[in-house]
Amino acid sequence: MFRECLGLFGVFAWFFCSMYSYEETLFGSNVYIPVFLAVLFFSMLFFGLYCGRDVERLSRFAWALTPVGIVCTAVMYLLPLPGFLVLYMASGAFMGPVLLRRIYGAVEAGGEKLRFRCYFLAIALTVVFQSIWAILPLDYAVKFPVIAVLAGLGWLGVRRSLPKPEYIELSVPPRGAGAGARQVVVAIVALVLWFVVDYLFTIIHTYFVLVGFESYLMFWFGGTILPAIGFFLFAWLFDRQHERGAFLFGMILALLGLILALVQGDSVIATPLLITNGLGGVFTEFIIIAASVYLYRNSRRPSLAAAGGFVIFVVVSAISWIGDVLFGWLGPEGESTDPGLVFLFIGPAAVATLAFIAAGLYLMDRQREKNIVLALYKFYSHGSVVSDGGAMESGTAAAPAPVLPPTGEALTEAGFSQAEREIALLLIEGETRRDIARRLHMTTAEMNAQILSIRGKVSGEGELDPAIAAIVKKYRLTRRERDMLSCLRQSMTNVEIAAELFLSEETVRTHVRNLMRKLPVETRQDICAWIETFPKKPE
Repeated sequence: MFRECLGLFGVFAWFFCSMYSYEETLFGSNVYIPVFLAVLFFSMLFFGLYCGRDVERLSRFAWALTPVGIVCTAVMYLLPLPGFLVLYMASGAFMGPVLLRRIYGAVEAGGEKLRFRCYFLAIALTVVFQSIWAILPLDYAVKFPVIAVLAGLGWLGVRRSLPKPEYIELSVPPRGAGAGARQVVVAIVALVLWFVVDYLFTIIHTYFVLVGFESYLMFWFGGTILPAIGFFLFAWLFDRQHERGAFLFGMILALLGLILALVQGDSVIATPLLITNGLGGVFTEFIIIAASVYLYRNSRRPSLAAAGGFVIFVVVSAISWIGDVLFGWLGPEGESTDPGLVFLFIGPAAVATLAFIAAGLYLMDRQREKNIVLALYKFYSHGSVVSDGGAMESGTAAAPAPVLPPTGEALTEAGFSQAEREIALLLIEGETRRDIARRLHMTTAEMNAQILSIRGKVSGEGELDPAIAAIVKKYRLTRRERDMLSCLRQSMTNVEIAAELFLSEETVRTHVRNLMRKLPVETRQDICAWIETFPKKPE
């Protein structure tokens, strides 16, 4: 996990330092930045679509093309302006695959419990590094080779094996085509609202909030350290499955920052303003990047889906640069404390923020329900999962047969209570959490408790499957051997198990070998069928 995080930090350092160094390198012109971002966007889009679920192919492209991008970055500042621009644009095309590969690697290596922290630790480190890199009293002929070396960290080990992405073809899609269309519309509206909020926050932060902060240390703390802390804090909350609470916390901080900005002339609220703006403002960027990590788990193109939020960030950055060039005259002429001018921007930002909160909560609740359904399908699929570029585990390239949903009997055998079984089946049918609560006459707290219990059981954090529990007791398996058994039941390879449990492949091989010595099966491929026939009650 650490190596993937370090590699992602290297390529992120390359990206942010390349994007925000225009003053000296592009002679004060903003025009070329959107072109660079557009080239990078199309590179990531092309390779993400072309490689699909084949992460090995993506790794090969990254291994072959990244050195060219590194050389372009290292030497471009030594050339005249035309040559500089050619290499500057070309570097975006060559670095697209390694960005996709490293983002996917970070979220996969982090696993269920560290996925967001592994991703956003790299971003937090990049924020701090870029702010220091920008003020170093060095010529850019030296600075650019430095970030080229950091990009090399992203290239080293890029061929390292990763777990094969999985995709489950549901046999019973969620009920109601209208509900799906409604979610698409809400998602588009939320994306537009997010762009408005993010753009207005940038203007407010630049022209209003930081007015009067004469101390560079305070300015650096509010613009660098607090955002870095905010990225990691929100990632920690998401990893702890407190997504809804983190969303509300972040957006309330953002709203509070807007309110305090209306009276920013008062020195008493200077520190609270700095904190709310630093943490709340950064959440508007965190949520769009995190959303794709939240959504990618059952994507047909997981590498592109995992990086989808970052890709959107690239596109929005390009649009913002173009907006500064074409429509900069619509913004404030400079820093201001005029209440009327401040409210002209803060008022619409507050309204857009409230609307974004409503849309975001709706989408988050629907996706959390979908993720539970996918987890139920995956838990009971026992190997009917697509991997390795679209082929089944058997190696055939045929289209996957839809996975049947778990039955009430299967849920009962897995230790689900009657209430949990009813809720799980209704979720599979496409019912929302709120509708289920009304139907079963449950309070919100009772429903949340049941959902947490279901999530724990299908993720392996709750009670053991009765068959696994019986096998553990009869054959006296160790905790690690039990983990191996659960993974082998899902037809996972040693590489996948190592990534899932944060172990080395050699350690996994040792535990699997010990497990196979204890069980009455010939090969690991026989384990799934053997478990299905094993008595569910321990003898």
